[in-house]
Amino acid sequence: MSLISKHIFARRVLPLLSMAASACSSSNPATDPTPAATSPDSGSAVADSVPPAPEMGPCAKALNLPSERTALGAGRQLRIPLSAAALAFAPDVAQQEDPVDAWIDNGTLVVRAGYASGEVAMIVQCNNGEGLPLPLSIKAPAWSLLSKWDGLADVPTAPPSREYFSFWQDQGDANRLFMLGGFQYQPKQFTPSNDLWAFNVSAKTWSLVAPTGTLPAHGGARLVSSPTERAAYLMGGIQDDASGNTTVVPMAKKLSYDGASFTIADAPKSTAAPESYTGSLVYDAKRARYLSVCGTTNLGPKCNIHTYTEAAGFVALPVAAGTAPKSRTGFHYAMDAANDRVVLFGGTVSSGNPPLIGDTWALQLGESPARWVKLSDEVPESAKRRNGGYVHDAEANRLFVWGGTPDGATSVAGIQVLDLTAGHERWFSFSPASHPDDRTSAMMLHDATGKRLIAGMGNNRRGVYGDLWELSLP
Repeated sequence: MSLISKHIFARRVLPLLSMAASACSSSNPATDPTPAATSPDSGSAVADSVPPAPEMGPCAKALNLPSERTALGAGRQLRIPLSAAALAFAPDVAQQEDPVDAWIDNGTLVVRAGYASGEVAMIVQCNNGEGLPLPLSIKAPAWSLLSKWDGLADVPTAPPSREYFSFWQDQGDANRLFMLGGFQYQPKQFTPSNDLWAFNVSAKTWSLVAPTGTLPAHGGARLVSSPTERAAYLMGGIQDDASGNTTVVPMAKKLSYDGASFTIADAPKSTAAPESYTGSLVYDAKRARYLSVCGTTNLGPKCNIHTYTEAAGFVALPVAAGTAPKSRTGFHYAMDAANDRVVLFGGTVSSGNPPLIGDTWALQLGESPARWVKLSDEVPESAKRRNGGYVHDAEANRLFVWGGTPDGATSVAGIQVLDLTAGHERWFSFSPASHPDDRTSAMMLHDATGKRLIAGMGNNRRGVYGDLWELSLP
């Protein structure tokens, strides 16, 4: 195995004076209640002063839009089926209030909410001149502090602060989260760790887990949960040898757990595991297989693609010749099962002092061979970066990205969201009034049961973090 120096992996070195744990605000701004509607005085002649309701026109009758204001969570979609009679009026949403947008898809009017709270007035225009109101009320996500501790204190009740770790939810117990390995900051940054912690969400307490088997001390590995059992697969990462040289490790482990035990062992038929550091690992449910896509090898960033099953092991996946993304590492990704594709965003395309990118790509798995398609170049809502926190919300089919660094020193502000509706992919960006500090090398997970994201750890120029925050998903 070839050896390469640490700088080749573009890890972000913190200034020595910033190694004190930073405090985060946990307050949320109060929302002013909506003023109550007023009514006429009891003695007024209401019947004489209120004009009769206008008669509905033929388009209004055919569309039968909601008469009351519709509440939508940010990024959610309102889907209104249209009859043949309604479609005959060629309805079009002529008046849209950005970032709300709308379109007609296979006979259904689709309205997509943006990420700012408030009331929105949309007008559906018919070809007979009727303009029909479609009032919406949008509720934005909000951050709140879940747990905070001194991440630089050596205590048995909470994990040390870290980066490049694995973070996931127990499939059999939504109240239990796991945190594994990564790089700690003491006695120096990039100190590899192999400790395993469990977080009880309702009690807000950490406990150290003693597994059966040896946990690898690898930073930058990738993990994906099994859809069929309480287990997860861990792949890749880097480690240092006795001389301080860094190598990418061709490794795949299976982690199995229940309420009382946790076991780690080599994944079946994993001897041919590819090298991968800060790459991707996803589950392709349609074909009952796992996919490793892109990442750094001992020869630098590559966009190699491998499938994995316990029966066949790792097998290289052929990809059609033609347009393809630059080889990258430290990117953000999602398995978009609804559209049968793996989506990649951003990352860094070379080692050392790397150029960063903000483009978005999809690997179309439904074609044979699989084919790369560029979804977008960098846009203001998808600023270039590497090593942000990220997670896929499969329910609403969107990729959340939080932070990450565009220059190795600062962190991108706010939250960026990629809506993955096929043919209508769109990046959004928002920043709640109350929020945790922007940072790099944090991790996120999607708690479908709690309708929220949970995120934390990481670092920025002000220091390192020992915290967990939750972002509501109305």
